[in-house]
Amino acid sequence: MYYTRQWCLLWLVTVTYVIGLFLFWNGFFCVTKRPLGHSAPEDIQYPDTVCGVSVPPDGPPPISKRTPLKLVFVLIDALRFDFVADRSRSLSFLGSMLRDRKALLYRSRAYSPTVTLPRIKTLLTGTVPGFGDVLLNFNADVLHDDNLVHQARASGKKTVFYGDDTWLRILPGCFDRYEGTTSFFVSDYTEVDRNVSRHVPSEMEATDWDWLVLHYLGLDHIGHTHGPSSSLVDDKLAEMDGILSTMYASLRRRANDSFLIVVTGDHGMNAVGNHGGSSEGEVMTALLFIPTKPWDFGSQDVSTVSQVDIAPTLSLLTGLPIPKGSYGRALADVLTAANFTAAERLFLLQYNLQQMLRIHQSEFGSETPVSAKAEEALCSYVKLVREKALVGSHESRVEEVFLSIMSNIQSEILSSSTAFDMGLVVTGICVTWQDWLADNNHRHVLACLILVAIISIILTSVRQKRPLCSFFLYLALLDICLYKMKLIYYGNADGVENFYWYLPLLLALGVFHQFRSGNDPDLLEAVINSWTLLCLILHTPQNVPMFALVVLLERAVHDFLFDLPLQMLPRVILYFWFAMSCHFHQGNSNKLSTVSVSAGYIGVSSYNPVVVGLLMVSYTYSSLVLWLLMLWKRFAEPEDNGLKRSRSRTKLLVCASILFMKFATTAWYMVLMVVQRYHIFVLSVFSPKLVYEGAHAIVVLMVTFLAVTALC
Repeated sequence: MYYTRQWCLLWLVTVTYVIGLFLFWNGFFCVTKRPLGHSAPEDIQYPDTVCGVSVPPDGPPPISKRTPLKLVFVLIDALRFDFVADRSRSLSFLGSMLRDRKALLYRSRAYSPTVTLPRIKTLLTGTVPGFGDVLLNFNADVLHDDNLVHQARASGKKTVFYGDDTWLRILPGCFDRYEGTTSFFVSDYTEVDRNVSRHVPSEMEATDWDWLVLHYLGLDHIGHTHGPSSSLVDDKLAEMDGILSTMYASLRRRANDSFLIVVTGDHGMNAVGNHGGSSEGEVMTALLFIPTKPWDFGSQDVSTVSQVDIAPTLSLLTGLPIPKGSYGRALADVLTAANFTAAERLFLLQYNLQQMLRIHQSEFGSETPVSAKAEEALCSYVKLVREKALVGSHESRVEEVFLSIMSNIQSEILSSSTAFDMGLVVTGICVTWQDWLADNNHRHVLACLILVAIISIILTSVRQKRPLCSFFLYLALLDICLYKMKLIYYGNADGVENFYWYLPLLLALGVFHQFRSGNDPDLLEAVINSWTLLCLILHTPQNVPMFALVVLLERAVHDFLFDLPLQMLPRVILYFWFAMSCHFHQGNSNKLSTVSVSAGYIGVSSYNPVVVGLLMVSYTYSSLVLWLLMLWKRFAEPEDNGLKRSRSRTKLLVCASILFMKFATTAWYMVLMVVQRYHIFVLSVFSPKLVYEGAHAIVVLMVTFLAVTALC
């Protein structure tokens, strides 16, 4: 009866912890909210409401007689900046356009997390979505914020789309013609792009569209499966270069229309071809403007711009209102190159400044120094227009002031763009910390033993490239040796065909083997055998020896500890620490970019989110789960652990110790996240770490529940 009550209390605390973690995630990772409604053409006006005076109605605004450009927006997934800048000579079309000053190249800085859905939202809305959007990346939600496509539709423009079906999920019913391709089958980098390019010839002949959007996925898939150094990258870039050349030649023959081809990437990729973090290769993408009519590009110096600046720039070039929530700054160099007069540029920039000022005042109020400077600059502009004195040096000075103020406004908004629901955050922390109130005789001992781990989390969470292994104190030498034996993080994932269909058979063979190997079948042993076989198949050929060493290391540690006069608690702690160590030695880290997407597609012939997700989780946590399963196998049975304890007490102690060690570190980190919620690295470092901590806790809970069930 006593142990029954203890088990009930333990599982009650566990359920409470999971609820608290869920509440905290919902509060901390809530999707950023933006102003409701949409911008209207009437918003493109002088700042009459700001200054209290109006410009004499002696004529229309300076831009009213300009013919808007038709847009071809080509999004090449994972188009890293150096893929264009360092290969301009091998890319015959783009290289010649840049050398002849017929195109303009920028270095566009994306924002963490560098995954597709948040980056598409940034390109369309001119805002930076919250970190919670990364959790929606595999299940895109409808985009309700004002965006470029909505504005194009509202203005009567006909839009056509071909490419990643993420666009179709977040913008249902917004395209007049479309066809989507799936972005999840990463081993396909040929047909996925051919399904886009096959529509290009017909669309080049069509004259009814105003916006053509193409999203190519092949380059990103090559990065995931082969890495950025593969020769396939050059082949794919040459393919994209040829497509751009074909479109440019076709559109240039249509003399009655002016087209602009814009080429960019949603994100880049790191040294092993993955993305999601904030390294230089992941955040720096190429941005090219290629007009079909002559522009005056002037200097060819490559500047760095923000990804949020693309939306307002495209809005002004195509004659659309800027999306209502945008805090992007239009690229003045592009407006100048597009032959806008000084009066036209200033009119558009003051409209852009009004837009950004409204966003800034809605977040910070109207009584701020930046707000006062913006209003003063706008009123000075109105005064010069009324007096017809906006000429020569006045134009240059006003433009410089506008751009400086917009830069300051953007910096302040970006620095506070993380949205929190503090009610849910505080509730989640309070519920989670109920673990400390549980009746656990060892909680004080455990608290002291894991204090080093908690301090390590605090000290290393801002170091993106350092694995969380610094709490292995007296095992430091062994830790370093194992780390040196770590092989390449990820390699080619090509391998077993249709493995998904053989997975049930594989698990059944593991169970059957255990029934044949002894007189008393052991379900836990069968699970361990099946898990080992699964992990060996999921690992790349380079990492299979590493996983074999993990199996041998566990055996050596068990043999070493068996004869030592240690109590159960230190044995459990040592096994748990080795589990975490091997998890990081496998190549995992606290960055989303180290998650091997390709592992989810080994043997899978079609995309299934459940199957792909399970395979990715199995690969990521292969070493961790193996150590936890072996922990139960070695210590959960009293006849195997050499200790005189009852079966129920042993299982209870092992279960409580494992859960407490993981839950306590996660609970402490949640408190740290609240304290550091406005830190400069909150999105790029702290948030991914919190996601990993929560995922670790869930995996540990599931393995523990499975082991306890198998031993009952």
